[in-house]
Amino acid sequence: MPSDRVVVTGAPVFDKWFNREPRLDREAFCRKAQIRADVPFILFLGSSEDSSPPREELIFVRQWLRAVRQTPESDLGRAGVVIRPHPFNSAHWQNVSWANEDNVTVFPDHGVYPTARDARSDYFDTMFHAAAIVGINTSALIEAAIVGRTVHTILASEFTTRQTGTLHFNYLLPTNGGFLQVAADLPEHLEQLAETLKGPERRREATDSFVTSFLRPYGRETAATPLLVDAIERLAEQGPTRRIRMRRRFYPLSMLLWAMAWLAILPHAAKRHRAFQQTFFPGKKSLTTKWFRAMDFPTAKAAYRAARRRRKKRPPSAPRVGGGPGTPPDGIDAPS
Repeated sequence: MPSDRVVVTGAPVFDKWFNREPRLDREAFCRKAQIRADVPFILFLGSSEDSSPPREELIFVRQWLRAVRQTPESDLGRAGVVIRPHPFNSAHWQNVSWANEDNVTVFPDHGVYPTARDARSDYFDTMFHAAAIVGINTSALIEAAIVGRTVHTILASEFTTRQTGTLHFNYLLPTNGGFLQVAADLPEHLEQLAETLKGPERRREATDSFVTSFLRPYGRETAATPLLVDAIERLAEQGPTRRIRMRRRFYPLSMLLWAMAWLAILPHAAKRHRAFQQTFFPGKKSLTTKWFRAMDFPTAKAAYRAARRRRKKRPPSAPRVGGGPGTPPDGIDAPS
């Protein structure tokens, strides 16, 4: 694509996290999150189900927490731990008890998408007051970098395809100008965490450099949203361009690619719909639930057979009384 057809604006979706101040001071936030305020705390940011399946995430966090508590470094071993579930991957955290763990909490205790004012403030305050942040692979890592915190990750074998196996994760690595503190194993990760607790500002320069180059290329104080709006308006002023038509011989290939794309995304759409439903409307069924289940192709055949069995067991319907559809039963006058 010619360079004159590309407009660099930055990342508008992250604008809301710049130039913010915490709503609560540290002591007030710790009381709300039920975490001790006399020691620093580490924030673990949960990932989506695609990046961190529930069972694997829970096992990983338990192993990670055990290693943190057993470290000989006293500051790290005594640090609090706040676990923030991903909005669409939170059900597995609701029934977990941390009664045997000292100074560990899940906050919030269910999935909350930070769109409402209070939810957004809680999310920002959690990142702002954390001494260090840990995660697998989530956009929340970038949001933590905007707040100015040192962000850590471990290249765990169970998440290989969901970390280095993805394109976007590699942008966050130091070898590509990223900000992540990357560890190959738990011992190296614990050493990095201990260093961060001793000097939280050590990685600040690398973090700020990434935020500026990746999110706000015109400077940290220049928001990306107005730049995007201006670019769209200038494009509209240029008027329509000449339409490029596909050659007919490519029609069959286009139809095949469309079919493959639908077959690939519909099962994921069903999964995300169920996660959304469970998070925001627990216990309720939406109008699209049955449709999404039908599109979940691995179970479509079983669902069809179950429906047939239900129809066979259904008692025969009572004979119709009256003269047919739209005709009132005998003894009831039709409305005038």
